[in-house]
Amino acid sequence: MFRKYIPFIIFIMIVGFSLSAASEKKEKFSFVVAKDVVNKLRSNFKSLNSYVADFEIKSTDGKKTSVRRGKIQFRKPDKVHLAFSYPEAQVVIANGEKVWIYLPYMKLLGEQSLKKSDKDGFFRDATPVGLDRLFSLYHYSFQKGDQPKTLNLNGQTASFYVLDLKQKVITSGFRSMEVWVDAQHRVRRVVAENASGKSVTMTFQNIETGKDLDDSLFVFDKKQYKIKSVVQDPLVQP
Repeated sequence: MFRKYIPFIIFIMIVGFSLSAASEKKEKFSFVVAKDVVNKLRSNFKSLNSYVADFEIKSTDGKKTSVRRGKIQFRKPDKVHLAFSYPEAQVVIANGEKVWIYLPYMKLLGEQSLKKSDKDGFFRDATPVGLDRLFSLYHYSFQKGDQPKTLNLNGQTASFYVLDLKQKVITSGFRSMEVWVDAQHRVRRVVAENASGKSVTMTFQNIETGKDLDDSLFVFDKKQYKIKSVVQDPLVQP
């Protein structure tokens, strides 16, 4: 139950907002090949210190579809605050030393202390080295057809470059991803599919970067929540 959120958190960190370090000023599409987009992502991520954004995660598994919405706040290198607003106010907070996961419908709090080896596993991908590793595991190219593409995002029509990423070797995780990039070098949508055919669509808006995020955001305040039980170390088995 707890572990399934971690890939989403790390993926949002390194892909969903890495390109968002670009300024908000009007820009023209200037990418020539897919590698230009990837190089821009890498250079922006190295200079990105913090970001805040709203997100929507839509999961489709056969005929079953679920939607989650919320806000992410991230401060480099390993601090993240995920606050879900729909359908329930779930919370995931990590500060490099500990991870908290709160499930309101159960009034349950999971507290995970991170050893050095655990930190490497949870936050390895939220680094420039981890980003390079991601692109070493996937073939990437522009999607077939003219680029940029005119697409509908949240009821509005706009132009996007669309990247296709495919796993070089089929393993666990996402076997393919479709990434929409706008003229401000911001990733606005990611459509990912795993080996079993489950599809996950992540859409981002109200993106802000370079904000001063206080340390208190990355510590779970038990006084603010109704908690019946606490589970210690639910994420990593001894």
